[in-house]
Amino acid sequence: MSLDQRFEKFLLSLPSVEGIDSIELDYVDRKSKKADYLAMGRKFVIEQKCINEDQAGKIQIEVEKYANTEDYPVFYGKRDLNLVLEKLPNRDEVKRKIYSRVTKMLESYLRQADKQIESTQALFNLKESCGVLLILNDKVKVLSPEVVTTRIQQRLNEKRDDFPRFKNIDYVIFVSETHNVKGVPVIVVIEGAYASSKSSEISEHLLLNSFLGAIQWRRMSGVSGCRCLR
Repeated sequence: MSLDQRFEKFLLSLPSVEGIDSIELDYVDRKSKKADYLAMGRKFVIEQKCINEDQAGKIQIEVEKYANTEDYPVFYGKRDLNLVLEKLPNRDEVKRKIYSRVTKMLESYLRQADKQIESTQALFNLKESCGVLLILNDKVKVLSPEVVTTRIQQRLNEKRDDFPRFKNIDYVIFVSETHNVKGVPVIVVIEGAYASSKSSEISEHLLLNSFLGAIQWRRMSGVSGCRCLR
């Protein structure tokens, strides 16, 4: 079972989470683009994205172009992008190409989620709710959490016409199973432009439940513990 499927199963097992697809809606509203979940008394609107095989393949192909060069290192097991590229003479050029692909991928996630969260808040009249984008990665082994979270933070800080570009995303939670710490996946909580305007109760609620939920999720998956970073 993929990380995407496991996380969906986990979230829907929580009593405070509603799967939006299971809510009775009329035909027009059902066909509209919406987020995936409502949580904690509908205080949170959550959209889930998972880096898929196709996107992983495009990034992997870019790296593997250099696999037969004499400067390409030999690895056993999982590889970090920086370790793979650090000895290549044109590593900066290669990094730019790969990071450009990563940025486009993450931008598409942010753009889609921003619209889905906005439409969901309007549909259910949840103007004060907190928009959360959940990004899962168990496919792209060459991408470290640092690379992904840095790109996400850069995009969340962008503005258009003096307003945040992704104004409906208050938090992004990134979960990576490709860079485990002592066998435990890394979970990173990234604040959006308007996160600070939300009540401290909501912020603390999200962080606490990200941590506690991660522990519960790992127990359900048969592994104890987690590493949660902010």
